[in-house]
Amino acid sequence: MSKQKNTSHAQHYVVGYGSLMSHDSRFRYSQIDADAIPVQVRGWQRAWNMCCPDNSYTCVGVIPGTETQAVNGMLVPVAEITPQLRQREQSYHFVQIDQQQLQYHGVAAQNDIMASLNDAVIWICQVSEPAAASQSHPIYQTYVDTCLSGCLEHVSEEFAFEFIEKTLGWAEHWVNDRHAPRYPRLANIDLEMQHRIDGLLQSAGILALRKEG
Repeated sequence: MSKQKNTSHAQHYVVGYGSLMSHDSRFRYSQIDADAIPVQVRGWQRAWNMCCPDNSYTCVGVIPGTETQAVNGMLVPVAEITPQLRQREQSYHFVQIDQQQLQYHGVAAQNDIMASLNDAVIWICQVSEPAAASQSHPIYQTYVDTCLSGCLEHVSEEFAFEFIEKTLGWAEHWVNDRHAPRYPRLANIDLEMQHRIDGLLQSAGILALRKEG
């Protein structure tokens, strides 16, 4: 993957490719109040493959993929990888990646952004023990909402659709828990946002997999 950089005195970034894409979620639950940069990260594959042992649900995780595969997400600036952030991402391990693996959303801004990140240390959270969603560890709609609302609020519907289309493992073990949320770090979203998200899931042909909780 990447050559390890000296992390002392460096600006750190984490690739948020799940709930960290939502500013509301990362601010309220991890006190990260910063604007993020939409990116694609080459060489990684995202799937519903992280079964949270403490809360009995499944989140997205990434594993190394081919050079033609990519994950879209948000490059989130952080002062350091704090114990609180490690606790939030406790079922993942932090892996340094090269800036050359990043493609920035909006070609016009790419060169300026690359120059500003020359000395940055960039991390992605690789899932430690991949496992598919199951009846005991379902996908929660409030987690899906948190991810996709981050895409919609800060980038575009195309960016949100890319999240849906390029994430593997959408499954029948997927529960609509909006009436009684079970995901502990859900974003605050309104009915209009819920309808936009359902429209995208319907367009992707997967909404029928979801069960009422």
